[in-house]
Amino acid sequence: MNFTHLRQLYQNPAFWFFTIFFFIGLFSFTDYGLGWDDEWSRTATGYANFNYIFNGDNSLLTNNEKYHGPFVELLLVFAEKISGLTDTADVYYLRHFLLFALFSCAVIAFYAVAKNLYGTFYGLIGCLMLVLSPRIFSDSFFNSKDLAFLSLFTIGLYFFIKFVKNPTIKWALIYAFITGAIIDTRILGIMLPLLTIGYILLFNFLNKIPRKSLISLLVYIVATLIFIILFWPILWENPYHHFVAAFVEMKKFHWDGHVFFNNHPVHTSSLPWYYIPVWVCITTPIMYVILISMGLLIFIRQLIINPFKELLNEFEIFSVFVLLTAPVASVVLLNSVVYDGWRHLFFIYPLLIIMSIYGITKLIKFIEKIKYAKEGFFAFLFFNMIFIGFWMVKNHPFQNVYFSTFSRKYFEVGRKFELDYWGISYKQGLEYLSENIKDTDTIIYTSLNLPGKINHMIINEKNRSKLKYVEPHDSTWVYYLTNFRGAGDPENTELLHKISIDNIPIMGVYKRK
Repeated sequence: MNFTHLRQLYQNPAFWFFTIFFFIGLFSFTDYGLGWDDEWSRTATGYANFNYIFNGDNSLLTNNEKYHGPFVELLLVFAEKISGLTDTADVYYLRHFLLFALFSCAVIAFYAVAKNLYGTFYGLIGCLMLVLSPRIFSDSFFNSKDLAFLSLFTIGLYFFIKFVKNPTIKWALIYAFITGAIIDTRILGIMLPLLTIGYILLFNFLNKIPRKSLISLLVYIVATLIFIILFWPILWENPYHHFVAAFVEMKKFHWDGHVFFNNHPVHTSSLPWYYIPVWVCITTPIMYVILISMGLLIFIRQLIINPFKELLNEFEIFSVFVLLTAPVASVVLLNSVVYDGWRHLFFIYPLLIIMSIYGITKLIKFIEKIKYAKEGFFAFLFFNMIFIGFWMVKNHPFQNVYFSTFSRKYFEVGRKFELDYWGISYKQGLEYLSENIKDTDTIIYTSLNLPGKINHMIINEKNRSKLKYVEPHDSTWVYYLTNFRGAGDPENTELLHKISIDNIPIMGVYKRK
């Protein structure tokens, strides 16, 4: 054993950061409830594809979810099968742990990108900003769609930079594998290979990389196509037809529902153009918003002054800018259907953090000659991070309803926007019922929406047996649980228990009068 390397590892602050972060997740993953998509994603995507592969079940071909990228869900089903777990609580907690583990890998990849661009210190600052983002942290445990895509996309960003800088056959194959996984999680990941092809061709034309890199590019393209088909079973039968159909479905996706936006119910087809920017600003810590805005403005100014320098000499930050602005612009210009806040665009958040670090480095160069200005800035930044960390601990595990202090105080956003739209707080509501109702062996309950039913599956077995769910129209229910999504207090009931975050209720347990 090389003790010198071991000593260097222990002396590396990044090692301790990632170790502490992983252990925080290790002791937290069973605290989070099930969201709307947990059961549906596992069965309609994960098991539908698994049964198609191993059991010859062709129902996948007529499944409404057949064009939803199955890569992550298939991995989770494989892990479930290998583990041999059968109890539903164990199965879903395994999913939550693995999703967090994937996010942890993404944070490491993010650190590698930021460190290579700006050094160890700024890499760690970026990681702190990423994990001390309450909604991102919370969703990393249970959101197998948006956060899983964020994780893979961030890992893909690292390999994109690696391949463009060093376009060898080895990196082509590794990057192709990651690209296939990204696209087969969400087809929007096709942005990465398109940008890759563009840069390799451009750098070849300008003689910035060897001509033989074109061979590596060809290997990358072919291998990516192979991995896309391999990881997406629906493509095994007529790949071109189904891939085009999946792409068309993404462009024309329709969800016929309303969202609560700025104190009004708004149909998803009539969302204002500023829906995404507003959600980003009110759910991101205000200090981060300021730094992100500063970084974007400085970069745009530099791009206008000297576009070729940013395009060629600083291709990494230019690529980050393209990858974060293109999807936002497409949503705004094409009036794409989004709902439940900005979760469909969560994957751009690490890119926004990189832009903020870019802005910080420019700011420090500007103020470093002013006595104590640099120290004062970082002291203020770390104070903000500590404050956010305390909020996350205090309100654990409901970080998913975070609104910035500024937006809560001056705009009362907690009463004007949706809160626990995932419904994960039903877990704690059901735990309260099962542990505090002693006068009956069977607790008959109903809920406002689906998460109240499915969270029953992760209550411990002893208490789970006491709970019996019935539909709201069934007159036999005695207890009513609600996350207040689009509804107020239920009629003819009395409040038994309430969970509030920043004095705004997110879960109520009621008894019929």
